[in-house]
Amino acid sequence: DGCVRLYRPDMTIAMRSQYPPVPPERECQGTESELGGIRFSPDGALVAFGLRYRVEGDRLRPEVVVMDARTPKIVRVVHPDNPHQQSLCCIAWSADSTTLFVNGDVEGDQATPVYRMIHPATGELERWDVGEEQIANMLPLPGGGMVLATTTPSIVKVDADGAVSRGPGGTPMIVRPGNIVFRAGRADPLAFKLSPDGRTVELARHGRSAIRIDTRQGDPSRFVRVDVSPRADLRPAKRAGRLRVSTQVGHFAHRSSTRIDGHGVELLRDEDVWSWAVHGRRPIAVLGTQWHVRLLDATGRPLPGWEQPPFIPAPAYHSAITDDGLRAVVALGDGTVRWYDVASARELLSVFVHDSGENWVAWLPDGHYASSPGGDQFLGWLVNRSTDGAPDFFRAAQFERTLYRSDVGRRAFDARLLAQAPGQPHLSAPRVRIESIDEQTREVRFSVDPVGQRVTEIGVYADTIPLLDAAARTALASAKPVVRTVRVPDGLAFDSIRVEAEAASALGLDEAAAVRPVLAEVRKGRLRVVVIGVGRFDDFMYCAQQADCAVRPLPNAPNDAQELATALKQQEGRAFSKVDIVQVGHGIGPTPTKRALLEALTGLDPATPEDTTIVFLASHGITGPQSSGEYYFLTSDVTAETLRAVLGPATSKDALMRATRSLLSGTELTDALRKLAGRRILLIDTCHAGAARRSSNPYALARRSASAQVALLSAARGNELSYEYFDPTVRHGAFTYALLSSLDGLDAASEERQLTLEQMHRYVTVQVKRNTERVTTNATQTPVLYATSALRKSVLAEFRGSGHERPR
Repeated sequence: DGCVRLYRPDMTIAMRSQYPPVPPERECQGTESELGGIRFSPDGALVAFGLRYRVEGDRLRPEVVVMDARTPKIVRVVHPDNPHQQSLCCIAWSADSTTLFVNGDVEGDQATPVYRMIHPATGELERWDVGEEQIANMLPLPGGGMVLATTTPSIVKVDADGAVSRGPGGTPMIVRPGNIVFRAGRADPLAFKLSPDGRTVELARHGRSAIRIDTRQGDPSRFVRVDVSPRADLRPAKRAGRLRVSTQVGHFAHRSSTRIDGHGVELLRDEDVWSWAVHGRRPIAVLGTQWHVRLLDATGRPLPGWEQPPFIPAPAYHSAITDDGLRAVVALGDGTVRWYDVASARELLSVFVHDSGENWVAWLPDGHYASSPGGDQFLGWLVNRSTDGAPDFFRAAQFERTLYRSDVGRRAFDARLLAQAPGQPHLSAPRVRIESIDEQTREVRFSVDPVGQRVTEIGVYADTIPLLDAAARTALASAKPVVRTVRVPDGLAFDSIRVEAEAASALGLDEAAAVRPVLAEVRKGRLRVVVIGVGRFDDFMYCAQQADCAVRPLPNAPNDAQELATALKQQEGRAFSKVDIVQVGHGIGPTPTKRALLEALTGLDPATPEDTTIVFLASHGITGPQSSGEYYFLTSDVTAETLRAVLGPATSKDALMRATRSLLSGTELTDALRKLAGRRILLIDTCHAGAARRSSNPYALARRSASAQVALLSAARGNELSYEYFDPTVRHGAFTYALLSSLDGLDAASEERQLTLEQMHRYVTVQVKRNTERVTTNATQTPVLYATSALRKSVLAEFRGSGHERPR
């Protein structure tokens, strides 16, 4: 109503006054101005408030008002010299009452400034351009700086001079998620394009290549793509069609009417339109506001079923109706793209893509989802426990075995497939809580409540490195609530701590960070190496010389395995205290049957948290529709029946299980590794499966590696071939030859150097590209690394002296 009120301790009114001032008889009757936040100075001498807006003539006049809290009288009114400033809504004082901070909304894509007044009664108004979007909160710090939270969302620490604070190494102290910031491109219609049916969407990123979402893809490796070629059928939302929309867009759009063909549209109080579009032929329009997606007809009224429009968690910065008129598609401020059924207003699908384009998650309203490796970390939900208790927070990754479906994109738009969905499951997980982290003793104390389930094992991780092997994890488990303590060894960084409780259908977890992170001591653990090279496939020997043989021999694979084992053995006494080697393969060890492979993987001695285990595999690799995208490594005893079961027509689950007994599945591989403590690293060099015409696809394997903290470096992407080195006298695959070259030394000029997994990946990527270019002009092979930050830093080799000249 435009009035400021001050209250006494007994809640009687000490002062009531209209702002801007009006005659007393008209006070508190409403005004064209709207007041914002109000705060006492900590010493109680002053009170300040901002104006969300004040209409002066035909323009807004944002201002901040400082009053004497005792009189009360206006001490001063300050107006920022910024034509884009729409409001000054929000106030904060320094603890000593000497400095006043204020912020508000700006129009367009400009940075949201913070204004500072030292000595508010007389000081100048200074401007800090530090906000990326609307500021949600300000916390002044001792010394004149502050911490800001924005709606991007981000958290920013600012120094007393208005500059973003710098941390170790000069890193800006800004914490932000990986959202694509749709707000930044909302004025550009080409920033959001879609196919006629809306099932393919292209998202522009400022200064970088576009990201394309193709919901038709059942192959997760192709669901989201970067650096895509242009497509003529992808077009922006339509602003011209059967209907004419008249509206303002952005903050305070609610002050102007929204009309469709001259008919007024009924919106909620303060509801702002952020985007709109029309259909080219049908008389329907879509409005995206900060709260709702609205589908309207030619009279401005909701379409049938849209009377209660879907609530959205962030402003809709882009809106569109598909050419077929069946779906509305919006891009929200939380970085998600959402599809709605025009006929029913039902949400069909939601997709979040990380700004890097590498990670993403797509989900249905019932909770079933698909994701990139690690993409399911971005999806979660709260479940209330009681009216006065903290809710439980669950991540999608905790229910991967129940909720993961690689085909959610296709299922969302297919009524037949939706009808086959198992329905929304009842979900619960063990409740895990990290009770304390002691930096002095390096001990982690935690509790686990099974919540009526049977906990089979409890794992503890330091900076994603498992501290316990399978036997120790099982020994910690109990059917009753327990409290346990585990010590982090000195050889691991004492920083990020994670505790997991495994049940049959779900994973309970909690994470925390040490207040004062402690770096790891320089302690060299053991390296345990298992190398596997499959050179022959007995069931296909009869066709080995034929061009159309389904599975052809790989004579280089055993040599790849043996030479890599030799190179890693040289790191004994260098990067590792001891190196143990196990070889399985034709001519280098036991015949590489599935049984021999599993014995090699499960027969390793127990590892300590400071040890590293590397498993290298070279053979053919396949995935098949009958195995729900499961990855299989071909052993020497693979049969034609096996390939038909995996790659051929549909078969029963029992028949598939029987047929795949001669294949090593990705699940079996990671299950064997997840039983080990310490760092676990997979190096996979697999190729096409001959006439089966299916490329090696470690993508599903990588997704499982995310939950087990196993690093995976594969020879190629899921849709690419893995080639042999162009010179047949070398007797290596292009990928393995690059691995061996990296282990020879990255920089011959350096006297003392180390090779990390991250460095190996960067080097191998360049070398494989160079190697495969000599195979054929159409050869494309891109090594892929999926690993946590700690695993990327794993040291694999140390070099002394001048090293070796790399082969060219």
